[in-house]
Amino acid sequence: MASGAAKAIEIEGLAKSFGDKEVLRSISLTVPAGESTVLIGPSATGKSVLLKCLLGLIPIDRGSMKYDGEELHGLDADGWNDFQARAGMLFQQNALFDSLRIWENVAFRLLNHEKVPRKEARQRALRRMAEVGLGEEMADLYPVELSGGMQKRVGVARAMIGDPELLILDDPTAGLDPILTNSILSLIERETAGKDTTVLVVTGDMKAARSRFDNVAMLFDGEIKWAGRREDVAHAGDPYLEQMINGRARGPIKMRLAARD
Repeated sequence: MASGAAKAIEIEGLAKSFGDKEVLRSISLTVPAGESTVLIGPSATGKSVLLKCLLGLIPIDRGSMKYDGEELHGLDADGWNDFQARAGMLFQQNALFDSLRIWENVAFRLLNHEKVPRKEARQRALRRMAEVGLGEEMADLYPVELSGGMQKRVGVARAMIGDPELLILDDPTAGLDPILTNSILSLIERETAGKDTTVLVVTGDMKAARSRFDNVAMLFDGEIKWAGRREDVAHAGDPYLEQMINGRARGPIKMRLAARD
């Protein structure tokens, strides 16, 4: 895969099932090159599964996934390693390495892919940590010694270090207070602006979805129900999108409530 200018993601007819449960039925979505796209939808609709499929962590059943026009589906292990090395990733449960110190988690890309000397990698990790509100005194701690919110911030710092050309973030502000949420969203915008970075973010923050990203895509019932520019959301006329963005109880999206005894 060539590097250089911004690269688009093109997904067509992607499907994924687990046993008899069809999670993604026929996903078609373009993530424009050099822009930010937010993926929204109710809980447990497959948003995280879609990200993991795109990263090659879960094999798809059928369909096409292209990055910069090159097919990802069917890559061998070396091909996936090359692709993943160029992407910054934040997983929903953070996926930190328990055996590594915090700074080593943050600097993982630098140490293992870019072969940056440890002293330099540590300094760069400390700078990234500071940007997400983590002090130097936390650098030599282990993930188990941090709260869930702090672990989330470590995950964000790790995803963004090394200026990746593709940034994939699964709910980067979940569990964070409003001030830190705003700081991290601003950091993502600032650090990717003008750098030809293609960004795909999952979030449950509808205020952020409407104001902080270039494009919006709505996933429900295994399909992309609507996708378009942020400025077109207000007059999209799609009932699924309108219900989700406005948090309405009534609409085509039905909550599954457990029966009471």
